[in-house]
Amino acid sequence: MSLSTPPEQAGETDAPRRSRRWLRIAGFAVLMLIGLGLVCWFTPLRDVLARAAVGLFSNGENGPDRAEHEAALAARQAQPTAARPADEQYRRLIVGDWHQTSDQAQRDLTLRPDGTGSMLVRPLTATWYLGEQIECDVEWTVENGRAIFGTPSGRPQEKFDRLIGLFGKDRNRKIVELTAERILMYDEQQEKFSEWKRVAADATPPPAEAPAPPRS
Repeated sequence: MSLSTPPEQAGETDAPRRSRRWLRIAGFAVLMLIGLGLVCWFTPLRDVLARAAVGLFSNGENGPDRAEHEAALAARQAQPTAARPADEQYRRLIVGDWHQTSDQAQRDLTLRPDGTGSMLVRPLTATWYLGEQIECDVEWTVENGRAIFGTPSGRPQEKFDRLIGLFGKDRNRKIVELTAERILMYDEQQEKFSEWKRVAADATPPPAEAPAPPRS
């Protein structure tokens, strides 16, 4: 007696197998599409996390210096308008090299007399999103006691675009105090202060003394 499966029965057995295989392939494709959709849907969440982790253009400080900064702001607001420094004086003082360190990033800012400048940002958090550092081109002016900054371009382009996407290109801050040592600015919308310290130029080493002539 032959135990082989009749051809018509073999065909009936292979058909369900092919159906199950195609169902598995289709199910895998659907899962891939769902996963891709979830990634696209939650991409803004990545930006929200980065925004929470890094405040690059504003110190966002609420620490021990907050009280001193609020006192400086109150003194500035109480000062008569006629007694406040003129914009021209601010423009002269603001030129130079400045540094700011916060919990989120270190920033080195150079402002030139022609209204241009540069800023190097070194994130201390969210480097997974913004990288190790970003170079920004800066445009600046002072009008009506306010420091106005723009960042038209930067490098690397991808990281700069992410930065701008999170925080925008422009800043308009009230000058609370501007001296030879520091800039203290205030953002009324976010109610945050931003303090920068001037970077002292490297001291020129004194000239070496001429050797004493040999005794005769």
